[in-house]
Amino acid sequence: MNVKDKLIDFEKKKINGAAKKKTFINSGWLITDKVVTMIIGIFITAVIARYLGPENYGKFNYALAFVSLFTAISTLGLEV
Repeated sequence: MNVKDKLIDFEKKKINGAAKKKTFINSGWLITDKVVTMIIGIFITAVIARYLGPENYGKFNYALAFVSLFTAISTLGLEV
């Protein structure tokens, strides 16, 4: 193996290491986004539940479930 081949192998390892680092950083941001979004969602849900009370919150959840069900059914054949 000559010097040129060693240099090419070194560059490939360097690029591969940089790609792994970028992948881990991007994955970390995506995971952090999901966790923060879930925490905010839980907080907002608690505030809405306290504001509406048990009966009105139940009605709200019923309407939300109804809309979610038909949204899922209506998009079955539309996604490409």
